[in-house]
Amino acid sequence: MNETILFLEPNFNKYEMEIRYEMERIGHDVISIKSYENRNFFFKIISRIQWLNTLIVNLLIQKKIRKIKRQVDHVFMIRGVYYNSTTLDSLKKQWPNAEFVLYLWDSLKKSNYRINIKKYFDRIYSFDQKDCNKFNFLYLPMYYNPQFEVNEENKTIKYDLIFIGSEKRDRYFVLKKIQEDARRNNLSINIFLRFSYLGFFRKKVFGGKKYRMIKRNDFQFRNISLDEVVQKYQSSRCIIDIENDLQSGLTPRTYEVIALGKKIITTNSDIKNTSFYNKNNVLVIDRKNPKIEPEFINSTKVMYDKKDLYSLEKWLKEIFNHE
Repeated sequence: MNETILFLEPNFNKYEMEIRYEMERIGHDVISIKSYENRNFFFKIISRIQWLNTLIVNLLIQKKIRKIKRQVDHVFMIRGVYYNSTTLDSLKKQWPNAEFVLYLWDSLKKSNYRINIKKYFDRIYSFDQKDCNKFNFLYLPMYYNPQFEVNEENKTIKYDLIFIGSEKRDRYFVLKKIQEDARRNNLSINIFLRFSYLGFFRKKVFGGKKYRMIKRNDFQFRNISLDEVVQKYQSSRCIIDIENDLQSGLTPRTYEVIALGKKIITTNSDIKNTSFYNKNNVLVIDRKNPKIEPEFINSTKVMYDKKDLYSLEKWLKEIFNHE
């Protein structure tokens, strides 16, 4: 049954756009309220003053809520760490009969919720199995976007290894170690480590002794489209995944690799607990002492079974067709 969904969007690498388009494609009527989280330079600056950021963001969101006069079947929020109790109370008051669903694609250890989120939602899903076990959430892994459903593999391989992602916590240093090990083994590697100019400056000046040696040329200061990510992944043998060390859930990169039928090298040992784990396709490395095995790079890969289970369409149907 096609239903009306109020989608409280996150702001993350345009993933929210893909989710909205897919909800509409499968027949839902979607009303979106865009997040102000890191939306522009102003909000990036005030995010450093948490109380002010929360106040301004919630006043703007509440203004948008009051303008919506239609009834909705579901209120669907992703992450939502900046929403306060006043905003959530407004949502519950305006749509008392709607089903409220929250999806957490960050671990609670990484997030800073200042309210009891459980009392506002009928169901809470998380990508992190440990959080599900601890807080009685429903476990639902991440997904891959439709762009990664490529029928034919690019035959022109340029790199043995590739990493595409943002600089977070220790990723720069882990990648440096991987890069050194790859060179020792005569393996080609392409690293696209995205960073903001402000973030680079803060790390360089205030990050302590170990960050003073970081170089501007080690980073990319631009966004990358999903189409470009797909092209780069297709031209590589193996995709590197370095998860945030504050969480254990598998990143979207994991499922993108499955969709493309590529091998993955990851620091996340939880991947061994999945149904698709196969040592021919997945190499788990130690983030403190990463070692790349040339034999793994060159060995024959095995096809992933039932990869459509991790599609965005399947993910959305699991959320809204829950019984």
